[in-house]
Amino acid sequence: MKEVGGYAVSGSECNEKWRNLQATYKRNKDKKGTSGHQAVTWEYFEVMDKVLGTKASTKPPSSQLFSSLQGQGTDPPTDVEPQPSTSKKAVHTKRRASDIWIEAYRQTQEKRSKQWEEQKELEEKKIEAINNLAAAIAGLANKPEQ
Repeated sequence: MKEVGGYAVSGSECNEKWRNLQATYKRNKDKKGTSGHQAVTWEYFEVMDKVLGTKASTKPPSSQLFSSLQGQGTDPPTDVEPQPSTSKKAVHTKRRASDIWIEAYRQTQEKRSKQWEEQKELEEKKIEAINNLAAAIAGLANKPEQ
């Protein structure tokens, strides 16, 4: 187990969480692409879409689109500027996006934990009030009438 961001997690737990996130993302992405369905409301969809939504293999830079056609009488459009290879940049962007997601997840977990603590305190106050009321009623019941 390794402690990350205040949480003790194992590699298998991280792997399971990541696979579940990917599955949830894919399910929501597929749902978003079909008509007649409501909008995606999963709170992490936008962050996950930044990480997983654009893959270099499915959206290559425009400078690479025409590289295989050069020399065959087909030139790339003139309004497209050549771009340097983005393979390292894409990985770096994914790392930043995953860091953003991890931070968003951590903040959500902290918020939920704080809400739980507040709810726990409220319930404890309710129990104390009920116990005080029960004690007061018992005191009145045991008091002789005058």
